Amino acid sequence: MFAGHDTTGALMSWALFSIGNDETVQNNIHRELDEVFEETNEPVTTKQVPHLKYLDRVIKEVLRLYPSAPSISRGISKDLEIGSYTVPGGCTLAVQIYQLHRDPRHWPNPTHFDPDRFLPDRAKDRHPYSYIPFSGGLRNCIGQKFAVLEAKILLTEILRKWKVKSLQNHENIKYRSAIILRPHEGIFMNFYPRH
Repeated sequence: MFAGHDTTGALMSWALFSIGNDETVQNNIHRELDEVFEETNEPVTTKQVPHLKYLDRVIKEVLRLYPSAPSISRGISKDLEIGSYTVPGGCTLAVQIYQLHRDPRHWPNPTHFDPDRFLPDRAKDRHPYSYIPFSGGLRNCIGQKFAVLEAKILLTEILRKWKVKSLQNHENIKYRSAIILRPHEGIFMNFYPRH
């Protein structure tokens, strides 16, 4: 079973990799964490998580560029019209989430890491199915809210104490795709104490 375990591990790896590649993003996260947690060293609670708006956008952008499940498939029970094409019943239809999330018709400069793509004013006119890291429709992932909550809590606990620096970048990282999108040879990072 990969759902909820490997997918969360992959999300955390790609998130730390992406944050460790962008000092501005990391500084914005640290600023938000300092504002939300002030001087306390207490562990994060679910009361604080909704206040982590920037971190939420960072996670969404990580899932856009590196969706845990890069493709999904659906069995077609009866003929399905898509535009001028008919998909015959009995076929399996594969949706390539990885490519969809990098489609320049929906995502200007699609390979650039930009959490502000998910600001409400920039996202309001975007097609609702242009971003489906947990699938979409009736068969979407039932654990998606838990997965994002878990990622926010883990990233918060790490980034309150540490600065991260990726030793690879978005251009030279190699990955492999099976059921889960993973780094081919791991992700190498340095961690530095914040204080």
